[in-house]
Amino acid sequence: MTPVTAMPASPPAQPAPPEILALCSADGHTVEAALYPAADPAAPVLLFFSALGTGARFYRHFAVALAAAGITVCTPDWRGIGSSSIRASRRRDFGYRELVEADAPAVFHPVSQCQ
Repeated sequence: MTPVTAMPASPPAQPAPPEILALCSADGHTVEAALYPAADPAAPVLLFFSALGTGARFYRHFAVALAAAGITVCTPDWRGIGSSSIRASRRRDFGYRELVEADAPAVFHPVSQCQ
């Protein structure tokens, strides 16, 4: 007699895709941030900046797990990475100063329309 194994009633639920926020820094640089909302609108929010040289998308599974655990997560790309409107080159140089003084404030005060 062949043993019968129980099949799950339904496949595991897929997480909802993140909300994509368009951000613009004071110097006109544009970038996107993914927002993974927790079920509770009053949940704490974690602003998660990725490692330098690593796109925020790399952390999507981590962000989904935190959202499922009740923490809203926002993962913006850094200047020059992922969805960034600029790349470093011989004509365009930037460093930590621009990341801290221009890009980070854009995440704290998101703007959907950039000029």
